[in-house]
Amino acid sequence: MSPVREAWTDERLDDLSHYVQDGFRDLRADLRGARGEIGELRGEIGVLRSDVGELNGLKEEVGGLSGEVREVRGEVGGLRGEVGEVRGEVGEVRGEVGGLRSEMNARFDALERNMQMWARVFGAILVAILGLIGTQL
Repeated sequence: MSPVREAWTDERLDDLSHYVQDGFRDLRADLRGARGEIGELRGEIGVLRSDVGELNGLKEEVGGLSGEVREVRGEVGGLRGEVGEVRGEVGEVRGEVGGLRSEMNARFDALERNMQMWARVFGAILVAILGLIGTQL
């Protein structure tokens, strides 16, 4: 078989020219659209870079807060030690108050015994006086 050769007529060349021009026009439109999308992407990348910068700043703040948290934990540990000391002192005070209570109870008991003894003495004196008065009448 022999290849078929067609003649390029002016009409066919004009059709080809229009076809190529339409293709380039479409290509230019696609490129404009792609450039617009690239511009939008560059804007979004800028926003993302800004967000990353903010995140890095937050990361530094969190790192600083971690140090502060460690300090607070240390202070809490110190306060726990102080609370332990205060509890020990409270225990000592309770012991002293218990001792004072025992001492006060002992003194009140002694006072009560003395009052009972004096009541008996005065009662005996009163009975003796009344007996004397009763015998003299």
